[in-house]
Amino acid sequence: MDTISVAELKKKLDDFELMALLDVRPAEEYQKSHIASSISLPLSEKMQQEAKVFLKKEDDIIIYGSSDVEEAASRLKKNGYPKLRILAGGITVWLSEGGTVTNKVSMG
Repeated sequence: MDTISVAELKKKLDDFELMALLDVRPAEEYQKSHIASSISLPLSEKMQQEAKVFLKKEDDIIIYGSSDVEEAASRLKKNGYPKLRILAGGITVWLSEGGTVTNKVSMG
């Protein structure tokens, strides 16, 4: 699976590039802290149904999460989302490289 660096993601966010930024950790972890503008889409049986609500097949999708991020990416790719990348090092590297997080959830 392709990856994206923290620096690349920061640039995309700074440039307001269109993308879907998915946090695939459990909802409880997302509520504690997440990258601003990310969507909580935990790895679960309902993931594919929920993805259809938030995502379009042509979206540029960036995923971060826990150890099961590869599994989440694989599931999405198998279901027709080809433009997937994983944030290299996840939220841990994001934070270590100066990325910020929030616990606020914005409702579109």
